[in-house]
Amino acid sequence: MSVKTRFSAPPAARGRDGFTLVEVVVGMVMLAIGALGVMHLAVAATLLARNTVSATELGIRAENVLESARDLGYAGNPPGDTVDSLDVRGHTYERRITVTDQGARTREIRVDMTRVDRTIPSYSALTYVLE
Repeated sequence: MSVKTRFSAPPAARGRDGFTLVEVVVGMVMLAIGALGVMHLAVAATLLARNTVSATELGIRAENVLESARDLGYAGNPPGDTVDSLDVRGHTYERRITVTDQGARTREIRVDMTRVDRTIPSYSALTYVLE
């Protein structure tokens, strides 16, 4: 007498050749959550890059002011404050140039650039001019 063995799937798995609709929906939700996380990182990186470019431009403008002040020398920089505004990449900044006497023959020249909608300085630079 011969015994034939037949291999078959367990009863719960019979007739399941693919995924159920619930499994597909759960997979799509997980994929969407992952995609939203990646998009959030991309937006944050773009904003950071934009702020870095603005800070670099502010630094260049402040250094240009200080270079001009150094060229004018001690006599060309009387003590006092000068305030004006400038536009950098769509944001308005207040530029304050302050010249103070630091001694008999030294003047400090400070440039502060502050965004109008914030109270903290966005960029500051400093130099000294000797007589």
